[in-house]
Amino acid sequence: MQIKKASPSEIHVVRQMGKQIVSELSAGYVEQAKHLQSDQFVENSMYLVLIDQGKIVGWIIFGDVFDIYTEKMKGMISEVYVFPSYRKLGWGKRLVEQALLICKQRSLGDVQLNVFAGNGAKKLYESMGFKDVSTIMEKKL
Repeated sequence: MQIKKASPSEIHVVRQMGKQIVSELSAGYVEQAKHLQSDQFVENSMYLVLIDQGKIVGWIIFGDVFDIYTEKMKGMISEVYVFPSYRKLGWGKRLVEQALLICKQRSLGDVQLNVFAGNGAKKLYESMGFKDVSTIMEKKL
């Protein structure tokens, strides 16, 4: 198993797979995404891929974002995904740790991510020190 910076062709594969798993990533909130790219709101986007025997089995997408409240640049993890058969083995944590290291090297003081209610990965993020800072609420009309 290897974590590495994604090549352009691997980025293309991740983007295609990301469209297919959006329902899982959003805990069922979004059924499908045809145009949304998880890196479209961040600068200096980086894709890291988890490779097993030449195949992508997970990834993380992150970059920099300007926080209008603090008026500072922060790291933003926009997507983390590990194939089901590779979960509970520490690979998601290792992907996040690698992204945090790179954000630290970029001199970013904070890193944020968004996790949908009901997504089991929230427990992982909490165990790594991420804290709730806001809640988005919605009502169907």
